[in-house]
Amino acid sequence: MWENSNRGATAYELYKVVIVFRLLMSIKAGDRVRVSSPVVLFHHPNHRNQPHDAEGMEGTVKQVLNDWQGRPISPNFPVVVEFSIEGAKRPFKAHLSNMELEVLS
Repeated sequence: MWENSNRGATAYELYKVVIVFRLLMSIKAGDRVRVSSPVVLFHHPNHRNQPHDAEGMEGTVKQVLNDWQGRPISPNFPVVVEFSIEGAKRPFKAHLSNMELEVLS
């Protein structure tokens, strides 16, 4: 992580560590979230196999993936969000990135 280990971390490297830490720690299971950026989903129950923009949809975080069978992992889309859709048989889930979501109070 630190390229020049003989002189310590630069301000930019420390900034990157702080940003990653905030992103990982800001969202946890049970939080209500809203999709804050344009995200195209093809598995929406009412728009099956068609592109559907999920921006503005609200859901509940079901799981934040960070380990598998006790070993740490780093998935590209670690936040599993469950959306309740009117007219659907059951809620559907989507894997999203922390940067695509905003936590609701």
